[in-house]
Amino acid sequence: SPYTNISNPQPVFARVENGITGCFSITNFNIVVSESPVANVPTALEYCDTDNDGFGIFDIRSTENQITGGVIPGQVTVTYHETPEDADNDVNPLPDTYTNINADAQTIYVRVENVLTGCFNVVPLDLIVNDAPEIAALDAATLEECDTDTDGIAQFDLTLSEPDILNGEDPLTHTIRFYNTLANANLGTGAGEINNVNAYSNITPNSQVIWVRVDDLTTSCFRVTNLTLIVNELPVLVQLPGLETCDAVSLNDGIEVFDLSSLSEQLLNNAPGISLDY
Repeated sequence: SPYTNISNPQPVFARVENGITGCFSITNFNIVVSESPVANVPTALEYCDTDNDGFGIFDIRSTENQITGGVIPGQVTVTYHETPEDADNDVNPLPDTYTNINADAQTIYVRVENVLTGCFNVVPLDLIVNDAPEIAALDAATLEECDTDTDGIAQFDLTLSEPDILNGEDPLTHTIRFYNTLANANLGTGAGEINNVNAYSNITPNSQVIWVRVDDLTTSCFRVTNLTLIVNELPVLVQLPGLETCDAVSLNDGIEVFDLSSLSEQLLNNAPGISLDY
């Protein structure tokens, strides 16, 4: 002892002899080596962290079929543990829905045990928390155009908002898509996507909110914000009479000094916040 078998199964014979009389008996038993159950290392589970605190909720039970290779239920038991020691000793199993306790990334351990033989295997399962893009907050981005025909509709180049929307994120590693509804933006499919981004006319006169989805090409995480389109009215002006003055008698050359600003108040019709250039 210890003894390594030479076949599987292998019979072993035991002789028990009385040390005084020399009488003995012989019995036998088989030693059997059972195979450990299949336990494949699963693909890491990833979570998109909308508040970027490094913690997420994982459906760890969703990896069971990949780990066991689709073994018929009842032939093996699969349990999840925070440490390899817990997995080896089959203690402190985790719930099927698990929140990581180590920020950003954590490895847990999966025990696969054959219900008949008790043989088991342990494999690691990586949990990865990915940050969502840190884009512009809701109601932070706007585009403005002037209403040239007083109908409240204007044409917008939505791509001009992209630097503000990205808020410092790398445009080479993120995609930006525009949608008419929040629901379609969250789905991220072609449904409801605005395709004429360089020449989009607002649907709601004067002001409209559209939705912007930003996807991280590396992690596939996304975040949705909005973009407000504002159509501004043109300044209201009044038609003015000409300015007249007398030509200096000494010159009579038809040239005199005019104070153009003297009519500013009438021209602007007391409208606030408007500048005037001549």
